[in-house]
Amino acid sequence: MEKRYPVAAGTFYPSDKDSLLKEVERCFLHPLGPGKKPGNPSESGVVRCIAYISPHAGYVYSGPIAAHVYYSLSCQKRPRAIVVVGPNHSGLGSPAAIMVRGVWVTPLGEVSVDTELAMAVARRSSYLDVDDKPFIYEHSIEVQLPFIQFIYRSNPPPIVPITIALEGVEVVEDVCEALCQALPNDVVLIATTDWTHYEPYETARSKDLEALRIVETLDYLELLRYAERVNLTACGLPAVAVSMCFAKKRGVRRAKVLAYATSGDVTKRRDSVVGYAAVEFSLGD
Repeated sequence: MEKRYPVAAGTFYPSDKDSLLKEVERCFLHPLGPGKKPGNPSESGVVRCIAYISPHAGYVYSGPIAAHVYYSLSCQKRPRAIVVVGPNHSGLGSPAAIMVRGVWVTPLGEVSVDTELAMAVARRSSYLDVDDKPFIYEHSIEVQLPFIQFIYRSNPPPIVPITIALEGVEVVEDVCEALCQALPNDVVLIATTDWTHYEPYETARSKDLEALRIVETLDYLELLRYAERVNLTACGLPAVAVSMCFAKKRGVRRAKVLAYATSGDVTKRRDSVVGYAAVEFSLGD
């Protein structure tokens, strides 16, 4: 797959370039967002925020929460590359896959895959298969890209796309170890998930805030146990666990929840909502 064309444009976000730029800016300035435009990424210094958790619903619902992630990312050194780990919503292809070459296209332009880094990760993992099929319709990774393009303008860092549908500690630790071995210190990881799906507002909020409290401790084993106990319907839980494992191994002591909201905070309907969170893993915390 030489070019991966957008499948979420026109539904999850605007398909017109100018409209998309305005929508992303709206997300930053929204009352649920950071309330300010992104900073100017530096070409010097160190990458201290090494991992994030970002949502992936339609921008009208989760865009302002995602903007917290990208505001934080914009306030540090431009990373060499960004690894984006998400679920496999379509069920196509390998249940644990990595894309090692090609270009992702959005209305804002192109973002290339970092072949060298992707191959290095693939060689070190026993679970990740080199397979483009899971990415053909995968919106969770695609919706991150306009934010990346917005903060880096005409020169976005290359990406390493990964999807994980497999659950289990072995998969999480295998992918985490592969990432730790293959990635230099100036690469950022973004895990993407939406949290509780289609439950009443208070139920979803209670479940999600407890899950996020566990995320802050970096105890990915406890998060997986908790998710099983309460039937947590987060769609990207393996990706979240990988980000926690990765951050812990890289020396992060505690994560920080930047923002949390639900679709009900936008629509004002509380009978059935989806939860969204922005989380930062910083070496300074």
